[in-house]
Parts: sequence; structure tokens; C-alpha cells
Amino acid sequence: MVLGPEKHRPVMERVFSTQNKYGSETQTLTPAEAAKLHPLLQFEDVDVIGFESRSGYCDPYLTTTAYAQRAKDLGVIFYTGTPVTGIRRNGKNKTIETNQGDFESPSLILAAGPWTHNLGKMIGVKFPYEISKHKVLTLKIDIPYEKDWPIVKDLLTPEKIYFRPDSGGVVLVGTGDHGDPVNDIEKLTDDVEMEHIERMGKRMAHRMPAFADAKLVRSWTGPYDIPPDWNPVIGPVPELEGVHVAVGFSGHGFKLAPTIGESLAQQILGTNPRVPIDMYDMTRFETGKTLNGAYGIGTFA
Repeated sequence: MVLGPEKHRPVMERVFSTQNKYGSETQTLTPAEAAKLHPLLQFEDVDVIGFESRSGYCDPYLTTTAYAQRAKDLGVIFYTGTPVTGIRRNGKNKTIETNQGDFESPSLILAAGPWTHNLGKMIGVKFPYEISKHKVLTLKIDIPYEKDWPIVKDLLTPEKIYFRPDSGGVVLVGTGDHGDPVNDIEKLTDDVEMEHIERMGKRMAHRMPAFADAKLVRSWTGPYDIPPDWNPVIGPVPELEGVHVAVGFSGHGFKLAPTIGESLAQQILGTNPRVPIDMYDMTRFETGKTLNGAYGIGTFA
């Protein structure tokens, strides 16, 4: 469920029309209709409400391990605790140096999230993204936060907060803003300032008055890798044959990864990707073909 100001109405309706052509079930709702889906929300300051009936969320750990297990079933070998210490180019082949020995391949995919900069330095490439720290909280009240209540994106808040149900009858709250700049990712901590907790508490209490006396359950942080237009950089690295990249997902990588992985593999194999990814090419920043979310930063619509 997306909550927005009146200026977003024509944009939302246009985006929904396009999405529905590809099989999504998106629509605008009245406050009364939205209240039936989420009884705790108040809509007094909301001008337009968007809803995708087939959207949802899943457990990131269980999803990732399930994909990994299926990959193993198909013959993939995982090397954990195996940092890359160097990359050498030997003609068409690339040699990856690690503490487990060297690996050689004609194709190399750099997909290490915020740590991709470290790999880029090994091949003399600076990728166009910056790193920031984002904070997540879980809150609870005296009644359970129901699992079937929709994910909410509140575009009326300065931080463009989002919230959704989480295990144990709590609500998980995050932000869609720039976050805090990170100069050294190895020094990132899980510290969340009380000022941020109090500010998010006020935002949640405004949108859901029942959360006026909510209690903090847990807080943590994570790094975002953010390109200038908040859209990922995917595809071949210019002037380096056989080197490809997938980075800069701005916090959206988990949900995009299955399709991006499929499309990038098809592109590398020389077939037409089922879902096109050429618009995410690294050269777009030089050619003026940057991408922009319909609702500003923090969104991909």
C-alpha cells in the first residue's frame, strides 16, 4: 500500500496502468477500502492510496538459503570465508586470487554489494555508487501486528518510511531516504541513535495512533549501495571484456535478485534476456540516460 500526496495521483495512475499491462494487480483505493485492509491506519492527510494485491514479503534468511540449496543441487559450489585478494587479467581469462587458491574463468561477475568497490580497485574501475547506513527498527504494542496487513510505503513522511509485519507480532520500520554516509564500510556498526528511534516512533504514531505508546523491540543497521539515480548498475564493464557487474540496488536488491540473476546470465550467454536489463548499463551516466523513480529517491516505479 502506497500513501501519497495529490501530486502523486497522476504519476501513480500512469505507473499502475503500465504495471497492469504486465500482469500486476494494482489500483487506487478509497480510505474506506484501505481501512478494511489495514484497520490501524489513519488517512486524514493522505490524498491518494495505491495498492498491489499480489505484493508481499518473505523471510530473507530462509529465501536465500533455499536458493543456495537449489544451486547446490544443480552443481554450484560455494566458497564461504574466501575473500578475494586479487584479480589478474590474462587475455580473455581472469584469475581470481583467494586464500583457497586461484580460480580462472573467461567471465567474471562482480556482485558484492557495497564491497564491490574493493573488487573494482583490483581491476582499475571506480563504480558509480556511494555507501550509506540505513537503520531498521521493530516496534510492538499490546495487540499483535497481524501478518496479513499490507506493507505500507508512506511517501508523506520526509524519510519515506516503509513498514510491514515481522515475526512475533511486531512491525518492522525502515526508511527510503539517503541514510548516513559511510566512508569505511568495515567500521559500520549496529548503533541506532535514540533521536532516530524517537523520530520514527512519532512518524508511526501519526500514521497509526495505536502506536503512540509503542515499545522498541530491536534495532539494527545495514549498508546501502546507491548510484546517483538510485537504480542499479548491471551489465558489462566498459573496455573489460568478460567482466560484468551487478551493484547499486539501493536497498532493493533482495527482491530484484532472482530476475536480475536470470537476465544477467542470459545476457552473458549471448541470448536475449527474458526481462530486459540494458537500461541499467553502466554508461548511462555518461550518455545522459539516467533513470528516475516516479516518486523520487527510494523508489523504482
